[in-house]
Amino acid sequence: MAALEEIPGPPGLPFLGNVQDVNPISPLASIERLAGIYGSIFKLNIGGSEKLWISSQALLNEVCDEKRFTKIVSGSLEEVRHGVGDGLFTANYGEENWGLAHRVLMPDDFTRLALDSIALCAMGTRFNSFYREEMHPFVGAMSGFLVESGARAQRPAIANYFMRSAQAKFDSDIALLQSVAKELLAERRANPNDKKDLLNAMINGRDPKTGKGLSDSNILNNMITFLIAGHETTSGMLSFLFYYLLKNPSAYQAAQREVDGVVGKGPITIDHLSKLPYIEACLRETLRLNPPAPVISFYPLPDSTESPIIIGGKYEVKPGQSILALIPEIHRDPTVYGDDADLFKPERMLDEPFRNLPPNAWKPFGNGMRGCIGRPFAWQEALLAVAMLLQNLNFRMDDPSYNLLIKQTLSIKPNGFYMRASLRDGIDSLDLEKMLHVDTSKERLSENDQKLSKDLSSSGKPKQPMSIFYGSSSGTCEALARNLAREASGRGYEARVDPLDAAVDKIPKGQPVILISSSYEGQAPDNARHFVEWLENLKGSDRLKDIKYAVYGCGNHDWVATYQRIPKLLDTEFENNGATRIADTGVGDVAAGDIFEAFDKWQDSCLWTQLASSAVPEEDVGLEIDIDSSARSSRLRQDVRESIVLSNKVLTAPGVPEKRHISLKLPTAASTPEPEVREKIEYLGKEGFNQEVFLKRRSPLDILEEYPSAALSLGDFLAMLPPMRIRQYSISSSPFHDPTVATLTWSVLDAVSKAGESKRYLGVASNYLSSVEEGDRVHVSVRPSRGSFHPPTDLENTPVIYICAGTGLAPFRGFVQERALQIAAGRKLAAAYLFIGCGHPDKDSLFSEELKKWEADGVVKLHYAFSQSPEISKGCRHVQDRLWEEREELRNVFQSGAKLYVCGSSMVGEGVSVMTKKIYAEAADLLGKTKTDEEVEDWFQSIKNDRFASDVFT
Repeated sequence: MAALEEIPGPPGLPFLGNVQDVNPISPLASIERLAGIYGSIFKLNIGGSEKLWISSQALLNEVCDEKRFTKIVSGSLEEVRHGVGDGLFTANYGEENWGLAHRVLMPDDFTRLALDSIALCAMGTRFNSFYREEMHPFVGAMSGFLVESGARAQRPAIANYFMRSAQAKFDSDIALLQSVAKELLAERRANPNDKKDLLNAMINGRDPKTGKGLSDSNILNNMITFLIAGHETTSGMLSFLFYYLLKNPSAYQAAQREVDGVVGKGPITIDHLSKLPYIEACLRETLRLNPPAPVISFYPLPDSTESPIIIGGKYEVKPGQSILALIPEIHRDPTVYGDDADLFKPERMLDEPFRNLPPNAWKPFGNGMRGCIGRPFAWQEALLAVAMLLQNLNFRMDDPSYNLLIKQTLSIKPNGFYMRASLRDGIDSLDLEKMLHVDTSKERLSENDQKLSKDLSSSGKPKQPMSIFYGSSSGTCEALARNLAREASGRGYEARVDPLDAAVDKIPKGQPVILISSSYEGQAPDNARHFVEWLENLKGSDRLKDIKYAVYGCGNHDWVATYQRIPKLLDTEFENNGATRIADTGVGDVAAGDIFEAFDKWQDSCLWTQLASSAVPEEDVGLEIDIDSSARSSRLRQDVRESIVLSNKVLTAPGVPEKRHISLKLPTAASTPEPEVREKIEYLGKEGFNQEVFLKRRSPLDILEEYPSAALSLGDFLAMLPPMRIRQYSISSSPFHDPTVATLTWSVLDAVSKAGESKRYLGVASNYLSSVEEGDRVHVSVRPSRGSFHPPTDLENTPVIYICAGTGLAPFRGFVQERALQIAAGRKLAAAYLFIGCGHPDKDSLFSEELKKWEADGVVKLHYAFSQSPEISKGCRHVQDRLWEEREELRNVFQSGAKLYVCGSSMVGEGVSVMTKKIYAEAADLLGKTKTDEEVEDWFQSIKNDRFASDVFT
């Protein structure tokens, strides 16, 4: 036997143990954070009881051996026993009633229950939750009972004695649950029937081993158990499923196509459910990532003779000690699911790869004899619900920027997740009821024309409809869309503005359709991903015949490979599927200048000249202004929330561009009277615009200050201003350090204005942030990085190379801070290298002392390039020069599976890309395998988003 090792864990406090390491509001997130730090096994001492937590498939496989370990009822589940006693899910090891109920309820009758809700199928009653505004009282009592059970599990037992009101509510909820169950049981005994449902099985069933039946108290306990378990877990599974489908448009479209191909337009039957393998894979993958019951508790068999009890070949388990399996982390074990274990990929859960998984790698339904007895029913219920919804409805996120938040009671569910539903094309509300019950596959469905309101213009003539759809991540394209809608109103159109995802399968005909979108590293914006996926799957049909469209694209030419990819795709796919182009595609280049000016020119020279003959111009246009300074967060349309400033400090020495670090606690001329002034302003608006306004970055306010006699109304002035957009910064801290605090590291833009030496050119957001003080509140929205810009899943075996310049260090400080915590906890991680470009070691070398300490602790190896002091950085002025200097070591590390990460300006991104290709080409030459430029470029493209991740900003 190998030498035993001490099981790691966070240091605790006297008497209290690790109570401060677990947030009582979100305990699961706290435990997952600790698993990220300590690895596959760690211990926690809560209230004097030391429990082990495991988070790997190998360890779970051991404790699932029912000859060595068994389920233990603890935590929230132990508190649930107050309401359901020794029901199937809460009975302790060896309790007689569990064996009786399990043997009575295991026959096939249970798996052949009719497909409806758990209450109707199992107990012949209807709660009719959809027919009233308020939930049935049972649901409210159940929710309160579960929330309080979770709360009681987190506090010392003696505390419950003093919380009289909470105890009274707990008791009343239990009483209501039992009262409803008693009424159902009494009604069935008074009016018996021969239904083959769960209630009759419990009333009439006899244990084949002992011949005993279930007592009324045991029947009541199990009735409540099934109502709670059947409602909580299935609703959670479906909520998570639709979150992942809407976040992954290709999976959503594949699932909907499967339903269309198997079921068609008729009612769904039992025969269809076995022919939906992709939806089954989606359900399995959903349960892998977010099993509604996220923890399974074990302990050694009480009568075990094993001594000592060893798991993992080196960790001792004490007799009676609890072992809690953290299922969401086990389901992400990279040794089983690979480096993309955090991604939603249903293909890995199709029948064949699912069957080939190692034992106990997928455990959402519990273990062995104590596994979920309702699994077959829940599976059929979920398949039916998903198929019916996808057959008849299209869905999109209410907030495309929403990222998963967890609400935890006995089980887990998404918190704050809302989606919008609309009938699919060709289906209207009058047909839907018939479609659910009558086979209409051979009938022609009614046309679902969008009827837009025909508002009258001031000329008394009806306006014509126009639809404007946008794909926007930062708000620019949405601002363009809304500006176009205002302009359209004055030209005789009634324009409707929606995100592109709202147009899936519902693009209006008989009116102009304008598409405005950007690309993000070649991918569609969040609120356009489903539309792009749907459009690409039309595959050259005539589905878009009779649609007239125009496309305007926003992009940045610095990203050569992906510049304007999504706008070009929209234009090409519309044309290929039969639509008619109204005007040439417009192109807005952020790097080239004012994107709003370019958009105005496209409107005037292309769009409106083609539409001029078909609309009725507005004769009188007025402008009303309502100034509301309190609604900024909603106007930004980015789901921002208020955060509190904890600290704000300067990182650089005087005399160099200022860089700062902040900690945030989460959550016209015609109106000018003077001829000379009019003449100068007209010049600025025409031939002098580029030289005197754009290149000098002069704002409308600069011009008004220079020509104060220009009489400009407030409305005209506001119309000239581009709308405020959100600013996006990389977080420079790790949630493992403190999940309630995020830090930002940024450069303050404060330079001499090109409009005159007496003026300063100030960055709006960077200067605002530099002025906030401790206790101030700012509005923020925390979002994950897109693509592969995340630490690798298999930290122990994947080396990392971080490359940055300036404040591009921000995300890597967070990555390295996380590594420092993991290494301090005893984990052995693969090597990490950090290449940093900056000016001078004494002036703008950010976090230098912190980084030196981490290097001394073996967390990361540092390589600097000082542009002002190259003599102390091996002659390297720029970070890409330092890459070349260290290329031999980098080649060896890369060959061992390393991932490269780059963060900085577009110049840094381009410089690192060029140098990476140069190092590869030289390596090929050394091996006698010289590569052409084209072959080198193909290699580089093949590693992007897999082993080369970038976060480049302008």
